[in-house]
Amino acid sequence: MKQKIMKWIRQSVRLGALLMIGLFGTNASAQAPWCDGNPTGTNMCGWNTGATINPANYRGVIEQVVINQGTNVVFSKGADGCNPGTNGFSLQNTPANAFDLTPGGDYSITVTIQSNNIGYQHRCGIWIDLNRDNTFQTTECVNPTTVNNMGIGNTTRTYDFSIPCTGVSAGASRLRIKGSINPMTAASGCIATNPGEVEDYSINFALPTSLAANFVVPSIIYTDYDVDFINTSQSGIFANSWD
Repeated sequence: MKQKIMKWIRQSVRLGALLMIGLFGTNASAQAPWCDGNPTGTNMCGWNTGATINPANYRGVIEQVVINQGTNVVFSKGADGCNPGTNGFSLQNTPANAFDLTPGGDYSITVTIQSNNIGYQHRCGIWIDLNRDNTFQTTECVNPTTVNNMGIGNTTRTYDFSIPCTGVSAGASRLRIKGSINPMTAASGCIATNPGEVEDYSINFALPTSLAANFVVPSIIYTDYDVDFINTSQSGIFANSWD
């Protein structure tokens, strides 16, 4: 009888754990181990409280996101409204579906922020955890000088950024986008800003293991002038220059 009771208790504990996971969903644990930068309070993406947020009241909602490397689309997410998740935070893609960013590569990110009240300036901040320490530091802000330049109404902005060659190791990391109607700075990556939306994106730093160059040489070369040999095959490296 004792063994049957203990078996029943163990089964009940397992069932309870599964029910808790089902209730809270993936968003409850998706942010860990990265730092918390969620909006505070109950407003999240708008002035409404509770689980239902009226799109007419959106404030700092992250809509479409597109990342390009030259003409190549690295990642694209269509306009999806507010994803309140856990207190305004959502993880957009799992590590298994992470997209690659290459050290030494030049990229652009285009973000649309929706705020359906023309009286409020809205902002957008973008961070990449370059050193993979699970925080978003001031020096890891993609748009430090333009973090508050989105304007009034629904706005789309494109920001250029590069992944440095040094201080970056191969492996999993994250990119974070924060929308808000309140001021932010380059230091706001892990600081709550309200109201607004926070979206994290699973990325992977892909370091080339070997060089495979295929140079295009200019048809005319002049003495005593710089010459660019364009490398067309090495991922993330577009040009190499010598004296």
